[in-house]
Amino acid sequence: MTLHIENLKFGYRRTDGFQLDVPSLRVETGSTCLLLGPSGSGKSTFLSLLAGVMQADQGRIALAGRDFSSLSGSQMDRFRGTHIGFVYQTLNLIPWLSVSENIALGLAFAPERRARMSKSVSLGVHDLMTRLDLDPASFADQPAGQLSLGQQQRVAAARALIGAPDLVLADEPSSALDDANTTVFFDLLMAGLDRTRQMLVVVSHDARLAPRFDRVINMQDLIRGGSAA
Repeated sequence: MTLHIENLKFGYRRTDGFQLDVPSLRVETGSTCLLLGPSGSGKSTFLSLLAGVMQADQGRIALAGRDFSSLSGSQMDRFRGTHIGFVYQTLNLIPWLSVSENIALGLAFAPERRARMSKSVSLGVHDLMTRLDLDPASFADQPAGQLSLGQQQRVAAARALIGAPDLVLADEPSSALDDANTTVFFDLLMAGLDRTRQMLVVVSHDARLAPRFDRVINMQDLIRGGSAA
């Protein structure tokens, strides 16, 4: 499984000079990649393109052999649910739902991911919670809004990882965490990744994360002029 980008261009219709230009990029199964850059450097824009939420002006993004530009909006939604897990910077947890319900939402629109699981959804949720140091006996039925920020980050990671989507994307996942919780979060995230079938792409401004990743790409190498929204 490969994430493959060719001649990707975005922003060429904008008037502020921001241009994302990626001649070629491949991310292989089992690998981890960090997109590093300051605020406004286009990291979140690039991640949205990789998730199929935004469309490139030119070029090709392909995952699991499917070119994003060949998919209709509804097809892309289904493809995203099946093949891509996303850890949002704002987490996007539903605070009144329990931890286990929030994690299971990662399967709500992804029957293929659900079918891929060797266990029932509830057992799969509990197993992933254990791997991410969230004791199911203590946290499974607790509303997500009652957790600490560090615990909520782990719930968001579990939701992205459940059902082993091929590509896991994370947008500044540790931006609101202190150094100690950042270390814990990335230790657990890397341990929760299935390296036999998944790849991880993280965007961050924190250069201290670089040694954790197989590959580091500086956003300044992909941007021409201006700044991203």
